[in-house]
Amino acid sequence: MNVRRDHDWGELGKMPTDAVVADSDREVSRLVESAWSDNVALPTVGLAGGDLRRALGGRRNSRRLHCDDDVFGAMIDVGVAIVEGRRFAFVAQVIARSRWWSGPVFAVMNSEWLGDWIVAPRAHPGDGYFDLVEARLSVGDRIKARRRLPTGTHVPHPSI
Repeated sequence: MNVRRDHDWGELGKMPTDAVVADSDREVSRLVESAWSDNVALPTVGLAGGDLRRALGGRRNSRRLHCDDDVFGAMIDVGVAIVEGRRFAFVAQVIARSRWWSGPVFAVMNSEWLGDWIVAPRAHPGDGYFDLVEARLSVGDRIKARRRLPTGTHVPHPSI
């Protein structure tokens, strides 16, 4: 686990010259899957976009990743989802639902963010844990929860 109370969980430095820049969480996941299939070490990745970048406080400027000496580096958790026997990597979140307005919704979160929504307000990408958010809501409660997602105030709710 990288994150401990009252301890730094990353460090400033120069990004390695062999690092890869990714513009999205899915792109990072594909890099991980490629490393798995080639049986090689996971690459160092500079985040230029995505929910994970936002959770880590990064700026959306890929040029500065290779130019600045004060790029924030941290180890993050990588998740595995097995769907119909196939293995997928995820670094920000996995969402499982049938339809938006009915049935249960499950979110495995490594980042508090899902776009502009704060789905898991205390999720951290380097704490060694994934936050599970499960919601079984009526249509009326789904509407109320959706309005509160941008601020993360949909929790606590007895059905989330």
